[in-house]
Amino acid sequence: MNSRARGADSSVRWVPIAGLTELARALLGERRGDRDVIPAHVGDRVTALAKQWAAHGFTPETVHPWVDLGPAAAALLAARGISPAALQQHIVAT
Repeated sequence: MNSRARGADSSVRWVPIAGLTELARALLGERRGDRDVIPAHVGDRVTALAKQWAAHGFTPETVHPWVDLGPAAAALLAARGISPAALQQHIVAT
C-alpha cells in the first residue's frame, strides 16, 4: 500500500493493481505514479472495460492507441484496416 491509501477514508476499499488483468493495467496507463493500489470501484470499472476491449480482440499491447474511442468503434476501424495513427492526423479542409 502507498501513503495515499493509508491516509485515506477507511470506508474506501482498496485493491492491488497487480491483481488486475494485464489488459486492465494497460487501460490504467503508465501515469499511475507511485500507486500500487486503487479504489475497488475503479478496479471494478476498469476490469469491466477490459472485458469489453478483450471481447473485441484487443490485447494489452494493442489497446493503448485506441483508448480514446470505444471498444466497438475501435474494432470497426481496425477491421477496416485503419491504423490508430490515422486518428492523430490533422486534416485541413479548404
